[in-house]
Amino acid sequence: MTLEAGLRKKNLELQKANEALREEINGRKRLEADFEKTRDLFRAIMDNSMAVIFLKDVNGKYVFANKWYEELFRIDKADLYGKTDYDLFPKEQADAFRHNDSQVAAAKRPIEFDELALHPDGTLHKYITIKFPVPSMPGAVCGIATDITERARIMEHLKISEERLKTAQRIGQMGSWEWNIVDNKLEWSDEIYRIFGLAPHEFGATYEAFMNFVHPDDREFVKRSVHAAIFKKEPYSIDHRVVRPDGAVRTVHEQGEVVFDAKGSASLMTGTVHDVTELRRMEAEIHKAQKLEAIGSLAGGIAHDFNNILMGVLGNVSIAKKTLSPSGKTLSILSDIEKAALRAKSLTRQLLTFSKGGEPVKDTVQISDLITTSAKLIFKNTGVECRLSLPDGLDSVDIDEGQISQVFNNIFLNAAHAMPQGGSVGISAENVNVSSDEVPPLGAGRYVRIAVKDSGSGIAKENIGRVFEPFFTTKQKASGLGLAVSYSIIRKHAGHISVESAEGDGAAFYVYLPSTTAAQSAPEKEADDTPMIKNRDKAAMGRILVMDDEEIVRDVSGEMLRLLGYEVEFAVDGKEAVDMYKEAIGRGEPFTGVIMDLTIPGGMGGREALKFILEINPKAKVIVSSGYSSDPIMGDFRSFGFCGVISKPYRVAEFGRTVKSIFSSES
Repeated sequence: MTLEAGLRKKNLELQKANEALREEINGRKRLEADFEKTRDLFRAIMDNSMAVIFLKDVNGKYVFANKWYEELFRIDKADLYGKTDYDLFPKEQADAFRHNDSQVAAAKRPIEFDELALHPDGTLHKYITIKFPVPSMPGAVCGIATDITERARIMEHLKISEERLKTAQRIGQMGSWEWNIVDNKLEWSDEIYRIFGLAPHEFGATYEAFMNFVHPDDREFVKRSVHAAIFKKEPYSIDHRVVRPDGAVRTVHEQGEVVFDAKGSASLMTGTVHDVTELRRMEAEIHKAQKLEAIGSLAGGIAHDFNNILMGVLGNVSIAKKTLSPSGKTLSILSDIEKAALRAKSLTRQLLTFSKGGEPVKDTVQISDLITTSAKLIFKNTGVECRLSLPDGLDSVDIDEGQISQVFNNIFLNAAHAMPQGGSVGISAENVNVSSDEVPPLGAGRYVRIAVKDSGSGIAKENIGRVFEPFFTTKQKASGLGLAVSYSIIRKHAGHISVESAEGDGAAFYVYLPSTTAAQSAPEKEADDTPMIKNRDKAAMGRILVMDDEEIVRDVSGEMLRLLGYEVEFAVDGKEAVDMYKEAIGRGEPFTGVIMDLTIPGGMGGREALKFILEINPKAKVIVSSGYSSDPIMGDFRSFGFCGVISKPYRVAEFGRTVKSIFSSES
C-alpha cells in the first residue's frame, strides 16, 4: 500500500470517528433535553398539585417538598431541606409522623394514615396521607397528603344532622322509608325498626316482608293503597295496624308516594310511618267524652225542670207521710209513690252525672271500706266468689263517696251479670306512679289503681270500644247508662277507667283515682230525722228566706220549713232576696238563714245574690240549692261563702238534717 493510500484510509477512519463522536454528543444533548423536560414536567406536576408532597431520608430529614408544601406551611425549600418534623411541628404531631414513617419503612409498602398538622395560622388541619418507601433510597419515605379538614367538617355536620334527624324521628315516633320497586329493596330508618319492634337483621327488607307485619285484617286495604299509588299515581295517607314479633299491636299512620322515571314507569316509592297508637287512643277518649257531652247537654236541658217537678212530687209525698198514721192504707200508697219518685230521681242523677252538671262533692277518704261495702252488697247471694286484695297503706283519695260508690256498684253489677251461673271476681287495689303518656289521658303523678277481674263470658271484640257509650247495652231490661255514668264520674274526679277483655275469657276493669296527701275526713254520724213541730203557731226556730223561681219549689220547701218550726218568706230571684234581707235587718227582724236556688233564668241567681248578702251581713247563713248546675259551687260551696248545700229533689228528712245543721242555735 502506498503512502497516499494509507493517508486516505486514515482520513476516512478519522471522519467516521468524528461522526460517531458528534452523534454521541448529540445523543447526550437529546438525553439532557429529555431529562430537562421530564424534570420540568415532574416539577410542574409537583408544584401544581393541591396535595402536599414531600420526601424524607432515612434520618427523617426533608430532602424534597413541593410548592404547595411551601405555601401551606410558609417555608422556603432552602430552609426546609435538612430539617426534621421536630423542627417544624409540635412534639406530639412530630412523634406521630415519625411513628407512621417507621411503619412504612418496616412494612416496605404503601400505608394510608389520618394525620393532624398545625398550620402557621394556628389552625389544626386534618390530612389523609399515603406514605410509601423509595426503593433507590433505603429508609427514605415519600408522602402525598390531602387536606380533608373541610370534608371532615362537612361529614361531621352531616353526622350531627343525621343524629338530629334520628332524634327527631324518635321523639315524633315517625320514621322514613324508601322502596326500590324495580329491585324490590326496602330501606327503613331506625325509628321504623323501633315502631315495628324489629332489629335490622330480623327484617327481609322487601315489600313482602313488610306485609307480613301488617295486621291480617288490614293487609288488603294497604295493598289497595299501594296499588293505587303505583298505577293511578295517587299518593296515599292511611292508618293501619302492625303486629310486632311479641304480639303487640300498634296503630301507624303511613304516607307514601311514587317517583316515576322518564318513561313514566314507577321506579321508587318513598314515605313515612308514624306511630299513632297513643294518639288514636287519646282521640277515642275525646270522641267518647264528646258523646257523653252531647247526651249530657240533652240531660242538662231537661234536668232543672224535671227535678223541680220531682221536687213537687217527692217533697209533697214526704210532707203528707208526716201527717198520716203509720198503719193507714194511704201511707202505704204514698210510700209506693215515693219509691217511684226516688227511682226517677236516681235516673235523673245518672243522666246528670255525665252531663255538664253533677259536680262531685268531695271528701278525703280511704277507698278500701267503700270497695268492701259495695262488693258485699252486690255479690251477696249471687254465687260469685269475691276475692279482695286491699293492702294496708293505700293512699287516701279525694272523692264524692256517693258517686264513687255508684261506680263500683255499676262495675260489680256488670261482673255479676256476666256470670249468671256463678264464677269468681278478683278485686285489688294498689298505689302506682304513672308517668307522662303512660295511661292516656292521665297526667304524670301518683294514683290508686283498682282492678276488677271477672271470669265471665267476656266482651265481644266489636263491642269492647263501646262499653262506655251512653245507652249501649247487650242486656235486656238495662238502661245502658251504668258504665257511661261510671266513666263520667271518674273523669270528673281527674281519674281514668278502662277495660280489657277477650270474648270467653272474662273482663278486667281498671280504675285510676288521684292520690292525695290530705288527712282523711272523720266519718259523720247520720242524724235522726228532725222532729216535726205539730203546733205551727209556736214557730220558735226562726225565720227563713227561700229564694226560688219555681212556685212548686217555694210551696214545698215552705211547707217543710213550717213542719220544722220555722217561719218562711219567699223571693222569686236574687235581687228580691237581697232587698228583703236588707229590709228585714233594717226593721230589726233579721232572717235566721237563707236558702237560695243557684240558677235563675233571666234573673240574679244565688251566687251573685250571696255577695250582696254577705256585704250586708258577713255572718249570714246561706244554703245553696239546685237540681242541676255546671257551676263548681255545688262541689265546693264553702269556698264561695255558702254554709251548706242541698240538691233537689229532697224529702223532709234530708232537708231537715241540712237545715238543722246550719240554722239551729247549736250550730
